[in-house]
Amino acid sequence: MIPEYTDDDEEYLDGVDKWLNLLYENKQYFYITHPAKKLEELQLFYNENIPKGKVSKERNQEYLSVSSPLWLTWEKKYNIRFLRYSEAKEQMHSEETLRRIIVG
Repeated sequence: MIPEYTDDDEEYLDGVDKWLNLLYENKQYFYITHPAKKLEELQLFYNENIPKGKVSKERNQEYLSVSSPLWLTWEKKYNIRFLRYSEAKEQMHSEETLRRIIVG
C-alpha cells in the first residue's frame, strides 16, 4: 500500500515515513509514481468524478515524496539502497511485463 494522499503536504511526507517503516527488510521494492510540480496546467485535469485540483495536489505530493531531502534520513533510518532498473533483481514478472505496467 502506498502512502495516502492528504490535505497537508507535511502529513503526506509523514505517511511516506510510516509506509517505509512497514516494508520488510532485505526485500526489493519498486516505488512507481507519476510526480509533477503543482502548476496551473495540472488544475485543468478534472472531470465529474475527479474534483478540480485533486490530480494536481496528488501529483505534487508524489513530487515532494520523491524529491524530499528526507530521503537522506530515510535511507539511513530504514537501510535503503537505491537501485537503477539495471541493478534490480529479476522479480516474478519479466522486464517486458514491467515495461507494460509502467508504459501501458
